[in-house]
Amino acid sequence: MREIVYINAGNLSNHIGTHFFNTQQAYLEQAETNPQEESPIDSNVSFRDGISNVRGIPTYCPRLLTFDYKQNFGALSKHNELYPASQDDSEDPLLEAGLIASHRAPLIPPSPYQVALAESRDFEITLKPRSVRYWSDYNRVFHLPRSLHPVPPPFNHQDLGSDEIVQNWSDGREAFSHLDAGTEICDEALRRFVEECDLLQGFQSMFDSLSFGSFTLAMIEAMGDEYPKSASLAFVNFGDTSSFVPSSLASVGS
Repeated sequence: MREIVYINAGNLSNHIGTHFFNTQQAYLEQAETNPQEESPIDSNVSFRDGISNVRGIPTYCPRLLTFDYKQNFGALSKHNELYPASQDDSEDPLLEAGLIASHRAPLIPPSPYQVALAESRDFEITLKPRSVRYWSDYNRVFHLPRSLHPVPPPFNHQDLGSDEIVQNWSDGREAFSHLDAGTEICDEALRRFVEECDLLQGFQSMFDSLSFGSFTLAMIEAMGDEYPKSASLAFVNFGDTSSFVPSSLASVGS
């Protein structure tokens, strides 16, 4: 097979990417319902198979690294019912002992669509676009914990309102360097996806130019240094994306 590793960065790119993987998931569901019919896609190109940490059942998760500012992830967590938090992700001992205080922002409640999916996993549930606040509100797939990478907003940035943040070119490259140094994106998350492939076809990136242009290009350069023989295809969303409201993006193709 010819696997692809995907990179999505930015609010609009993740809206588009969510629709893409929702469609891929729909083909998987159709193949399970009608196994005698030939699927129009090879799911192994975009999804990697694994075993749930809890249920011990086969799983298909996108071979994806997604980046966005923390506030744009909504209620989506790195951990889910298939891949819950491990003991290594437990509270700090000092916090548990009451030696330090914890101040946390209120959790964002899941959308009605996500609540309905959690209760039944019925993929015929109707999405109400007006209820959509974030791209994760209508996400249908389970992500691996290593796929999701919230990025803190840069210290010096231009806020266009909505969910759009514009950062200087040098700040974006520096943001990637700091995030990669702290979480080892290339040496850990990306490398594990690549090593799971039988025959890597290449990398496909999609990013918002204003908010994640230099960030993503810095990552593409790093991937080129590490995997010089692998193809890299990039799709760029140009311009101010703050005029796109979540409800209109959610209704596309739904």
